[in-house]
Amino acid sequence: MLYDKMYKEVKIMEDYIVYIAIGSVLLTIISIIILVVNKKEYQQKNRFDLAEILPLFDNDNILNIEFIRNKIVVYLKDINDFDAKMLHLKGAIGITVVGNKIKFYVSDSIEVNEEVYNKLKEFIEGK
Repeated sequence: MLYDKMYKEVKIMEDYIVYIAIGSVLLTIISIIILVVNKKEYQQKNRFDLAEILPLFDNDNILNIEFIRNKIVVYLKDINDFDAKMLHLKGAIGITVVGNKIKFYVSDSIEVNEEVYNKLKEFIEGK
């Protein structure tokens, strides 16, 4: 009789462990789905249009352009002739102005930033 009672209690505990394991797996799957969806929404929200960024740069005001540590660095003759706020509105992030130099990037991906750098350099040199 005592054995039957203990067996039922152990069986109930085993059932709870199974339910907890199933719940943990489901919670993990739902969390992963939410993270993936949020990342896609963030990437779409933070997209930029290269065609809108290029016209912000005036060839007459640019001394040099470099790509350093995932940032595009533009050396300007006069920083007052450049609108950094507009650059931000057009999708650039991580904008830093130091003297007559402006540093920025458009993505966390080094490949994307390097592509933008190359397009910007071609645009500036081809003007």
